[in-house]
Amino acid sequence: MRRSRFAAHALRSILERVAFLWATSKEIGLNPEDIINAYEGDDRKVRCQTTDKVIDAACSKDADISILYNEMLSRYFSHLSHLDVITISEIKRNKDKLKTGAQVLPMLLLFDVENCLIKVIEHLLNENNVSVEPFTGGRTGHEFKAVDYIRIANYVMCEKHSRKKAISLSLLLKNISGFKGEFGITDIYRGGMDLKRFGLPSDAPNPDTLKGFSKFAIGNANEKRIIVDLKKQEKNGEEYKIRWPKEWDISASTIALMARNPKQGYVMFDYG
Repeated sequence: MRRSRFAAHALRSILERVAFLWATSKEIGLNPEDIINAYEGDDRKVRCQTTDKVIDAACSKDADISILYNEMLSRYFSHLSHLDVITISEIKRNKDKLKTGAQVLPMLLLFDVENCLIKVIEHLLNENNVSVEPFTGGRTGHEFKAVDYIRIANYVMCEKHSRKKAISLSLLLKNISGFKGEFGITDIYRGGMDLKRFGLPSDAPNPDTLKGFSKFAIGNANEKRIIVDLKKQEKNGEEYKIRWPKEWDISASTIALMARNPKQGYVMFDYG
């Protein structure tokens, strides 16, 4: 419990310092010298009121600070066992995956705090007419925002990509060797994806030959464990559902493709 309390206090301290940077913005309208004088004074009530003022100002500019400070930390301080060691059953089939996820959580939290810091620095630089290069990743011509990549990866790691809350890829494939027509990959979810072929009904392929399209979601995998179902046949083509074991993860390359142009918003990981 001591370790948990120290971690919560350390996180709050870091976030308050990030928030103070927002207080130096011209748009906020606070006087940094007044804030420093209040913090250095002996009046505890004034210090608390000043902190509230600074945090409120930062939250008005960055919703992620509000999530981390007001929502997450309030849960931790009301019940610090949220920060206790995560217990993972050794008999679960996906125990290794859960262990990896638990080890990654602290790094995700560091990224989220770092992203808050990046946003305020970029704002202050732009406010002072200093151009800022976007915080991106990936190869030239295929860049994406790092925060979008992390948010989608979180979504997948936490297995929130259910059939009803699928991740949209919206990828159209043309001139695929051995097939006639065009193929569109729409939704990818835990354990499968939707595939649509656009073309003449007479050119419809044997569903089993479509197993290889799964590589656009999960990379190279054992096709013996992949199943393709014909869901609908229409005048302009067919709709298929490609299924695989639910413990298989979406590949990093696919997540990068999604992050280039996200079709939906992805919220911050719920550390509580």
